[in-house]
Amino acid sequence: MKEAFFLTIIASLGTGLGGLICLLNKNKSLKFLSYSIAFSAGVMLYLSLVEINNEIDILTINNFEKVIVVIPIILSIILINYIEKKLPIKKEDISKLGILTFITILIHNFPEGIATFAATLTDYNLGLKIAFSILIHNIPEGIAIAIPIYYATNSYKKTFLLTLLAGLTEPLGALFSFLILYKFLTKKILVIILSFVIGIMLYISLNQLYRKSFLYDNSNNPTYFMIFGIIFMYLSLIFL
Repeated sequence: MKEAFFLTIIASLGTGLGGLICLLNKNKSLKFLSYSIAFSAGVMLYLSLVEINNEIDILTINNFEKVIVVIPIILSIILINYIEKKLPIKKEDISKLGILTFITILIHNFPEGIATFAATLTDYNLGLKIAFSILIHNIPEGIAIAIPIYYATNSYKKTFLLTLLAGLTEPLGALFSFLILYKFLTKKILVIILSFVIGIMLYISLNQLYRKSFLYDNSNNPTYFMIFGIIFMYLSLIFL
């Protein structure tokens, strides 16, 4: 139980760390933002399509259950797409992009906290991998929040606090798991949670991070950084 909360908290600190890295970096260029979020997209893609999907494959018993997991994936994509459309923010506005990213990360960090907590209770090694992956991809996400907010406010303090706050919904997700889901946690519920997270990660990585990386660099470089993010996660998780 303590390990599950601890891993969730550690993973949540990635956004604050990303904000701090951004503020310490004197060259706050938009290309730096582009490559950071493209790298983050690769991290999330690998985690969702390989690591989490492998665990779902282990937890599901037959081919019918393996097909059914597509439903929460689709529902999560529909849900976060609906929420995004309701936000009165223009994605192309650099001064508001940080706020949109902040709100989106607040939303998608909550189920990530649930997944980390639930996975750790079921399989500590999987929980460790998910927590590490989330920590790594939260760093570029923190940068993705920090650079636009810093451009808009020119405030180091406000920028760092918002990036740190963005990650704190993950421990809230873990707390929700403990208070609401813990008594009812089964393999099927865990599969649903993990499938829901896959959908959110796919949407965030492709529609938000990878696509937006080309707003600030229309060359092939963002694609290379996304591939580098995939390779980095593959090599990193070998040692976990």
